[in-house]
Amino acid sequence: MSDGAGREIEGYRIDAEIGRGARAVVHRATQLARQRTVALKVLPADAAERARLVRAGAGATGIDHPHVLPVYAVGEAGDRAFIAMKLVDGSTLEELVRAPGGIEARRALAILRQVADALDHLAARGAPHGDVRAGAV
Repeated sequence: MSDGAGREIEGYRIDAEIGRGARAVVHRATQLARQRTVALKVLPADAAERARLVRAGAGATGIDHPHVLPVYAVGEAGDRAFIAMKLVDGSTLEELVRAPGGIEARRALAILRQVADALDHLAARGAPHGDVRAGAV
């Protein structure tokens, strides 16, 4: 299965690649049934890992918190797992930090408070958070 623009994955039409990590590719996609734009994260996975991701994602679909992206759907397509979530346009934290002049301390602390609040909310519900990790920024 190709991840190129115009391809469909289980009711989502891929419009463009917007990010890439060690294992996952994130696309701007259109959920055809609702005609809404989403972030579609596609991960190659073996059968056991796909089942784990789908179970974990199913629990994430009920999370309601201002600093946690809503997960719309989780599923499998061929040898891949996918997660459809709200698409948020804007800069990444890495882009903010690396921008000329960096990020001012007050704004950095406000962001850290939001991240900590979100992680606390997830931990209290036993929910996984696969997209928060330390890195060299």
